[in-house]
Amino acid sequence: MNPTNELDRLAEFATAVFDGRQPVPGEVLQHGKRVILDSVGAIVAGRSTVDVASLDRGLAAGSSALMQGLVGGVAGVALEMDEGCAASRGHPGIHVVPAALALAKQISCDGEAFLRATIAGYEVAARIGHATTFRPFIHPHGTWGACGAATTAGLLQGLTGPSLANALKIAAALPVATHYNTVYAGATARNLWSGLGNFTGMLAVTASAAGFTGNADALAGAMGNSLGTAFDPVRAVEGLGTSWFIVQNYFKQYPCCRHAHVAIDAYAEILAESGATASDIERVRIETYQRAADAVGRIVRPETPLQAKFSLPFMIAAYTAEGGLSRESFEPPMLSRHAASPLAGRVDVAASDAFTGLLPTRAANVSVTLSDGRLFEKERHGSHGDPDDRLSDVEVDRKFMDLAGPVLGVEAAAVLRDRIRALEGCSTVGWLSDLSLVPDAAAE
Repeated sequence: MNPTNELDRLAEFATAVFDGRQPVPGEVLQHGKRVILDSVGAIVAGRSTVDVASLDRGLAAGSSALMQGLVGGVAGVALEMDEGCAASRGHPGIHVVPAALALAKQISCDGEAFLRATIAGYEVAARIGHATTFRPFIHPHGTWGACGAATTAGLLQGLTGPSLANALKIAAALPVATHYNTVYAGATARNLWSGLGNFTGMLAVTASAAGFTGNADALAGAMGNSLGTAFDPVRAVEGLGTSWFIVQNYFKQYPCCRHAHVAIDAYAEILAESGATASDIERVRIETYQRAADAVGRIVRPETPLQAKFSLPFMIAAYTAEGGLSRESFEPPMLSRHAASPLAGRVDVAASDAFTGLLPTRAANVSVTLSDGRLFEKERHGSHGDPDDRLSDVEVDRKFMDLAGPVLGVEAAAVLRDRIRALEGCSTVGWLSDLSLVPDAAAE
């Protein structure tokens, strides 16, 4: 193959990762397993929610890999616990792992091939996101992630080189037209976007095999014109094989929009230092980067769980009352209790040009004025879970067990955790297609 544009080059790179011609550092392989583990935990927990479970039944998802990929993508974002990559400005993992899981039973490959296909898809998705400048208020779910899903699904189904590139070109022509207004309204249609990203990528593979074609400049049109204001093909391919986006990812410790996490970490430090309670706090002022102010600074009194996950004033009130943030913090009856808190109305969120200029490093300055006149202030650059302040393996495992344990049972969740941790040693991966059957499939 003689790659002629960025999608051809990405497809050739992904093929080389999958077949072993492109060396993959051990750190990247290990981190790929962490991303799969974290994503599976989010998916398992998300599938237990009422609306996702109902969607699963309504689509008869178990009968179709396409539908399984769709439902898995929806489930993975349902609790806002999926990983992401700041440099890509989005969430590559949840646009890749569900597609891989949906195909696990019908493909014939070992654990290392499954892992390599997932890493390759992640890199393609993250690089396209990195090269895209979205228009204001475009949400990344279901956009460039479809190319990641097409990469992983294509590799697992035998597409390589030019045939894989054609699938990417088809996927690049099929993004979802997203807008943050859906998020601000608290409408869970937003959760369907990542599911559609997986569905679209998998559909592109099937369409490519059926003879459909894609155009070479699809990314420039869809990402650089329709959804975005610019697409830089050079950024999409620079450093291929030497710079790996997957190891630049973050893992969430709070079940809410990542744009809020740095401010929450700073606020938590102030609470620990001051010992203040809600009644002690006169005012909270948060300065952060523009995208964070837009994403989590607009909603003060959320009415739905999704709105609450994008409301920093709500999160401040909830954290103060509970000493932390859990899944239950954003759901009834805690939702209405924290939304009505007087403290939420005393939280101001503003954008800072200086912090905006630091991106992709996410920064915030939090100042808390107490009723006795004392002022506490904390500035943070980055939050726990970022590449330079990683969750430890113990923390990643604990997060997985917290998400999957209540659904699968502690013993079954532990089996699943351990098998993913040893994925490259597995001779088959069919057990990943039906996570509820993991205990029965524990012995190969």
